[in-house]
Amino acid sequence: MTPVSPATPRILVVSMRGHRFQAANTIQYEFEDFLCRHLGATLCAPVAEPSMSRRRWRLARYLGASDVTASRFARVPAAHASADRYDLTIVVADNPYQLHALAQVDGWQHRTGTRVGYITELWPPMLASWRMRREPLSLYDAFLIGSGGGHDELARVSGRPTGFIPLAVDTDRFVPSDPAAERPIDAIYVGRRLPVVHAGAMGWATRHDRLYFHDTARSQPLQVDDPAAHRRLYASLLKRARYSFAFPAKLDKRQETGGVSEIGARYYELSAAGVTILGRRPDVAHFDTLFGHTDAVIDFDPDRDDPGSVLDALEREPARRTAIAVHGAANALRQHDWSHRIAAMFAFIGTPVPEAVEARIAALAHRADALSPPA
Repeated sequence: MTPVSPATPRILVVSMRGHRFQAANTIQYEFEDFLCRHLGATLCAPVAEPSMSRRRWRLARYLGASDVTASRFARVPAAHASADRYDLTIVVADNPYQLHALAQVDGWQHRTGTRVGYITELWPPMLASWRMRREPLSLYDAFLIGSGGGHDELARVSGRPTGFIPLAVDTDRFVPSDPAAERPIDAIYVGRRLPVVHAGAMGWATRHDRLYFHDTARSQPLQVDDPAAHRRLYASLLKRARYSFAFPAKLDKRQETGGVSEIGARYYELSAAGVTILGRRPDVAHFDTLFGHTDAVIDFDPDRDDPGSVLDALEREPARRTAIAVHGAANALRQHDWSHRIAAMFAFIGTPVPEAVEARIAALAHRADALSPPA
């Protein structure tokens, strides 16, 4: 892998936002916006997936052609025709089948510099598919995985350096100025949810005349037309909520996950916003490293415990809730801003961390110390 040399590298970000509108994807679009805003990255967002080109690509690969030869045969339509050359290109994908997007950069073979695929979700069963062996993995210099536990297997399949870079948030957006302030929303549970937990929260809110914010849309997954506006609204709601629920990513989809327990985006978002999280800790060693607080999650069994009873118990412990809110916000400032992930990403590919990123990390640490001095 060729190191990225400039102190302020020229970065191209290839995004799926032009044709993937799911609300769940807005966390990765937030990362892309962060790169553009803080490091001056250029955004490339194809408005359509090259499905026909991808079929031709796979056909060529099935016939034994290399990825480079297959890319020529596929005739992928260009979505970024600038003549600029980049030191680093990051393709941000929510699954590995989107890695063909690199070829939508006109002249990608000569203009994209070091090529990194950041796959925000990758589960081991995906890599067992024979189709995956025909994906353009060899076009990349390195891969980074945000969740799903598939990084070791991807390294074996691709032969490329592969690391784990967890999800994060823009703390400017998610961390409240005063995590201990009064919160008018009693509970919030949006997006993917467990029906039994939702029913329990509804019952609690009805009994006590509380404000429980939740989705009422029949159609899922929810699609949005402005990812940044969606993230701003979502963060604003969380910063005003006391309780929410989180369980390991895709807990109810074992066939997709292979039974792997993993930290979903919700843990980072809720914790940063100072919300008390009820649910279950993912059974992964790095959870304690990333969240490091005995009350990071108030564990309960949704098949046995009534969410309302757990909420009633927490209502009697306001000091405990305040401590959870302050710790979550301070921990996010110290560990879970996108600047921390960019620093880890640059370190992984053997490149000096940009000064702007280091300066932001230092400023966030000062904010964290003001909220909660380190032990």
